[in-house]
Amino acid sequence: MSDYESANQAMNESATDSTKRFEDSLSLSAVSKGDRIEPALIPRSPKIDVGERVARHIPKHNPPENEDERTYGVRLIAHGSDSYGDVQTALVYDPEADLFARLGGHTNSGAWNQKERDWKVRDVGRNIEIVDQWDVEIPDLEEFGESEEEFVSEWAELLFDNIRYGDEPGDELEGFDGKKFRLRDYDGRTARVQYELVSEEDDR
Repeated sequence: MSDYESANQAMNESATDSTKRFEDSLSLSAVSKGDRIEPALIPRSPKIDVGERVARHIPKHNPPENEDERTYGVRLIAHGSDSYGDVQTALVYDPEADLFARLGGHTNSGAWNQKERDWKVRDVGRNIEIVDQWDVEIPDLEEFGESEEEFVSEWAELLFDNIRYGDEPGDELEGFDGKKFRLRDYDGRTARVQYELVSEEDDR
């Protein structure tokens, strides 16, 4: 089931006792699958860094004497929405916790209430693992002495290692669609991939 299909089921889902809502601050070390996040705590752009004031990036925010004191705890890595612009999905990174999270939810125009406007945590993990790949074009593959699968997996691993050190994915990550995205570089290499978020304990 895609993030978009999951989000469209939100109005029919009942909250469990263990589900939390984060509205004052956000650390991915504290979240679990199914938790909800106040939309303001998720940056709208990859150019917004951890520690920046939330209020600076909220349209029509309160005047200075009532300014929101919250700061961002995550960086936005990628964002996508469905063809109608009603449902959205995002990938974020928390450098302090060294964790990634995949989020889904309705946009303001597609939400009926605050619960639907909130971001929902779909998955959390320390690493990105490529589980499927297609439409792969690596013109110079023979020079590397490895298979397409090996090359694409190492490419994605390097990209996300660079993201950990503060780089923006830029044009190298495009067409983000929840659990899928396209890798592309300036040398004409490209690959469409599906990924999972994994942690060390998942490999045991």
